[in-house]
Amino acid sequence: MESKVSSGGNQLKNGNLNRSLLSNVDLKLLRVFKCVVETGGFTSASNQLGLGLASISKQISDLEVRLGVSLCSRGREGFSLTEQGEIVYDACLELFSAIGDFQEKLYSTRTEIIGDIDIGIIDNVISDPKLKISKAIRYMCHQAPKVNVTLHTASLNELEKGLFDNRFHCIIAPAYEYKDDLNYNLLYKEESLLYCGAKHALFNTEDQKITFKDINDENLINHTYALRHKAKKDLGLDSCPTKATQVEAVALLIMTGLFLGFLPKHYAYGKETLGEFRAIKPEQFKFDTDICMITKNDKSSKILKLFAEGLKENSVASN
Repeated sequence: MESKVSSGGNQLKNGNLNRSLLSNVDLKLLRVFKCVVETGGFTSASNQLGLGLASISKQISDLEVRLGVSLCSRGREGFSLTEQGEIVYDACLELFSAIGDFQEKLYSTRTEIIGDIDIGIIDNVISDPKLKISKAIRYMCHQAPKVNVTLHTASLNELEKGLFDNRFHCIIAPAYEYKDDLNYNLLYKEESLLYCGAKHALFNTEDQKITFKDINDENLINHTYALRHKAKKDLGLDSCPTKATQVEAVALLIMTGLFLGFLPKHYAYGKETLGEFRAIKPEQFKFDTDICMITKNDKSSKILKLFAEGLKENSVASN
């Protein structure tokens, strides 16, 4: 015998879903489903929502019955969305973005600022003294205490995808390239230098004795963080076999004493102070990266403007 879910498994794909049913879908269930997808499974969603696994499982099952489709697979192989689940998730993003826009327009008629802001931040920026994110959030919450703040950290690709998917209202990230459909508010420039670890052969060699050939003869780390800059041409990093995609991965490779790699100066500062890292010829091998608050061109609100105001005020004070 087919279940209610399995018998309706292709309704979304074929566009035959009962429209009256959609109008009665509980927003609470959709929010739970959205959280499960974005956290990568029931356990992570349970921690974030403060609900038991059994409760989350039941709510997802209830949503599947309401929609008449199977939304996800959960078992030994892990969590994954079905084809119908992907469609429902995309629809959730559009729905909650529209609700947010509606709330913003509704509350704009009031003197107080009410609403939500989802902020995405690039990994490993907590060590950067120039980014006064905590002070900016404090400023915004002081000006608008009824604003609900959600903060996420992720890689650049994940942040940009979340921005386009309307999961984030804004992101704080490096601007390696400026895209026409995004708005960039420059906060400051992040300085990066070329580092080696304490076990590396060049660690105790004076800068004036290190030649360009010496550096090119070493194992350099090929990673997108540096490939966007002049270092790509100067050192030929794009042809290096050793690769890393995140700042922390670059640091771990440098710690082996076998590789040279670029790191943000603020990130390497602690290791440098402890005598574990050393910047090589910092006046020659360095580059700056624009750190920006990035939004979609079609997104503007009092909350975003207030947050941008807080960032600008604190960034100016720090430079």
